[in-house]
Amino acid sequence: MTGGAFHLALVGWPVGHSLSPLLWEGVGKRRGLAIEYGRYPVDPEDQSSWDALWASHLHGFNVTAPYKERAAARCDALSPAAAKIRSVNTVIRDAGRWTGHSTDGYGFVRAVLAADEPLRGRAVAVLGTGGAGRSVARAAA
Repeated sequence: MTGGAFHLALVGWPVGHSLSPLLWEGVGKRRGLAIEYGRYPVDPEDQSSWDALWASHLHGFNVTAPYKERAAARCDALSPAAAKIRSVNTVIRDAGRWTGHSTDGYGFVRAVLAADEPLRGRAVAVLGTGGAGRSVARAAA
């Protein structure tokens, strides 16, 4: 950690509308952590900005469209869930290496459990075949 704060960001195109900085900086304050969370817009045609992200000072970043699969391919290592669906939504730097994680399915399961609506024996329709869709479909199965 440099400068006393965790440097995190949301990466995607577009990201200007995202409330993620407010959410994560608020979580940090409640937990006594200094979090600087920014938006890192990367135009899909801008390879130099994409490369700069991986060479940045960030401690980690969240990934959104259209980069979940592309980020998985760029990571040095993947969690088991991310490896199965070849998609990441969270990338963390650990000892100079980037490790990708997929937490969309976990988030879906937590939301279902919180709603006290078991899925066993029920039909689930997943709209979309991107990284989040594959993660949710795998978790629902």
